[in-house]
Amino acid sequence: MKWLLGSVVLLAIVLGVGFVVNDVSAPEVTDDVLPVDGGGTDQFKDELEEEVRIEVGGPAEGFNPASFLKIFPGLNESDFDGVEAEGGTYAYENGELTHDNASSSVETESFTLTDKGLRQLLDNVIARLGTDPKAVKVSEVISELKDQKIHNEYVEVYPGLSILSGETELDLSGRRLTGSLMAEISQVSGLVNVNLADNRFTGLPAEIGQLAELRELNLSNNELTGLPHEIGNLQKLELLNLQGNNISDYDLQVLQAALPETTRIIFDSN
Repeated sequence: MKWLLGSVVLLAIVLGVGFVVNDVSAPEVTDDVLPVDGGGTDQFKDELEEEVRIEVGGPAEGFNPASFLKIFPGLNESDFDGVEAEGGTYAYENGELTHDNASSSVETESFTLTDKGLRQLLDNVIARLGTDPKAVKVSEVISELKDQKIHNEYVEVYPGLSILSGETELDLSGRRLTGSLMAEISQVSGLVNVNLADNRFTGLPAEIGQLAELRELNLSNNELTGLPHEIGNLQKLELLNLQGNNISDYDLQVLQAALPETTRIIFDSN
C-alpha cells in the first residue's frame, strides 16, 4: 500500500514538473504577430506614443493628431476622419481636419485620442494602404507610417518645380508660368485645391482628370484656348474658374455635361 501511494505521489510530481516545463517553454504570443483584426490596438497605441516621446518627449498638447503627424510622415490628415477624442470627434472635410469639440473644453485632454479613436485610426490607415487586415501585422503598419521615402517623395509637377506627393494644395498663381503642368501631377493624388491663376499656361495635361479628390481648380487669367475633356472625371469638383481665358463654347458644353450639376463653373460670357 505504501509502495502504491509513493508511486502515485512520484507520478504526480513528474507530471507537475512536465506541466511547468511546458508552460515555460511555450512561445509568448504578442500583438506584433497578430493580424490587426485579431488585436494589436494596444501595441499600435504604445508604439505611436513611444515614437513621439523619443522625438519630442511627452507632448504638452497631449497625444493628438498634430503630435502624431509631426513624427509619422506616412500619416495623412484624412486618416483621422471619424476618430474619437476625449472631448469630441475629428472630421476631415474639404481638405481640412477639424475637431467637433462636444465638451466645449479647451483643455488639451479633450483633443487626445481615445482607445476607440486609435482603433478607428488603425482601421483608416490599413484601408488607405489597401492592405488585408486579416494578414497585415501591426509592426508592418507602424513601419509604413515611419517610411518617409514612400509617403513623402517629391513629384515634379512643372519643369523645375516639385512638391511632396502627400500635398493637398498646389498654389502656383502669379508666377508667369508658360506651357502646361507635367503629366506627373496625377501622382499627387490627394490634391484638393489647385490654383494656377494669373500665369500664361496654354494647356493642361489629360492626367489632371485623375485627381479624384480635387474640389477647386482655378485657371483664371491664363492663355487657355481648350481644356482636356478628362476634367469631366472630377466628380468632387465644386469650383472651376475659367475667367480670363478663351475657352471654346464646345469645351464648355462638354465639361458642363460631364461635371456634377453642383459644380460651379465661372467663365467669360461671349
